[in-house]
Amino acid sequence: MSRLNVDTLAGQTTSNIEVLSGNTIKTNTIGETTSGQGVTIDGALIKDGKIAASAGGSMVLLDSYSASTDSEKAFDNFVDTSTYISYKIYIDNLAADTDDVYLGYVFRTATPGDLTGAYFRAGYKMGLNTADNAFYGNTSETNYTRTALTLGNLVDETMSGIIDFFPNSGGSQLTRTMNNYIMNTAANPIYAASDNACLVNNTQVSGIRFYMSSGNILSGTIRVYGIKLWVH
Repeated sequence: MSRLNVDTLAGQTTSNIEVLSGNTIKTNTIGETTSGQGVTIDGALIKDGKIAASAGGSMVLLDSYSASTDSEKAFDNFVDTSTYISYKIYIDNLAADTDDVYLGYVFRTATPGDLTGAYFRAGYKMGLNTADNAFYGNTSETNYTRTALTLGNLVDETMSGIIDFFPNSGGSQLTRTMNNYIMNTAANPIYAASDNACLVNNTQVSGIRFYMSSGNILSGTIRVYGIKLWVH
């Protein structure tokens, strides 16, 4: 059996490097050509240390938002049930410009427009610098859902968390969110909390819209990722 050991294996513009079946090429580095388009291995593009979405089976950034005193932020028409099994929404240091407000959100249609109905909610809070702990359930809002806790508008009164988002695929199905976050509240105690919400609706959910119950989203970031389906 033959073997080729090299430090760098670079592509050629006029010919291919081929290895007979059963033999192995071992290298420490595979470098891209001067085109700077990355390296493709078995159909998967690798560029600047990142695997392209076309490689499959990965978490793919679909949209990103940096708040700047905005009344709301709608992420519309990112849902693709043939490509993604669910979605993760990362919220980082979201701040409000008004005291004692909750973060509200609404599921969206492809039109786009808000989905109406009863949004049911249950969850818990655990104090990080307070002994205040509690569970709640059997709660609902009409035409929206929300965080149970409220934000202040001081510099350090922000929230960060991850929302797992499971849209329906049409028909009478649940659209669900599991929102786990840490918030420095309007009353100053810091909590780790979870708000779990659902909506039963026959309309296909295609997006989600965020807003503060009063005032604006002052600053912070929200990123939406799709979790790709594995193809067996």
